[in-house]
Amino acid sequence: MERLELTILIAGGLVPFVVSILKRWFVMTKEQASLVTMIVCFVVTSVIEFFSNGFDFNLFLTKIVAVYGTSQIVYWSVIKTLYFDTRIEGK
Repeated sequence: MERLELTILIAGGLVPFVVSILKRWFVMTKEQASLVTMIVCFVVTSVIEFFSNGFDFNLFLTKIVAVYGTSQIVYWSVIKTLYFDTRIEGK
């Protein structure tokens, strides 16, 4: 696995935890949580792209989608299944 792919997977795995922590501090609707997730994915991907060896816009968009997709998989398969959302968000 390439270093960049591993970085995207790790970033996608961290995004749901960041959003859950934000949901603990702020009351958000589902639409607002989705927007915050996309913004966090954009910021994380921008940081990854900043430290990579060059900027390619098409590759940048692909990375955003990869980070977002990975974050959704982690959220629904790990956080929701093991009920970490109720522990982290304090519901």
